[in-house]
Amino acid sequence: MKQNGVFFNQPAYIPDPDERACISRVYTDTPKIGNRWFQSTDLPDIYRQAGFDICRQIGEGKQLVITEEDHIARYHIVDKDIVNIRTILQNRGTHSIITKRGYELYFDFPIFITYLV
Repeated sequence: MKQNGVFFNQPAYIPDPDERACISRVYTDTPKIGNRWFQSTDLPDIYRQAGFDICRQIGEGKQLVITEEDHIARYHIVDKDIVNIRTILQNRGTHSIITKRGYELYFDFPIFITYLV
């Protein structure tokens, strides 16, 4: 980034670190899907560690909902994968729901600005 540059980021965000860990496990424990890096309330610390002085939320994008049907279409998961994911989500929070046949995962998309002072 250039001197005095500004970085805008809109990460897949799960506010609670414990919920983030649970949903991250859904991805890491399902080889067809693979690991994803979701953000949480620790995002400002991550930016500070990277050398940025300021990290501030400036907006909010539309929440994304992903279901087992989305994962079937994109990653070709099968019933065995869905059962495993539902087991992982048993201790769910507000960003994951077990449905009759599968699950729903909810991702926030806040917009952050970071820059050096």
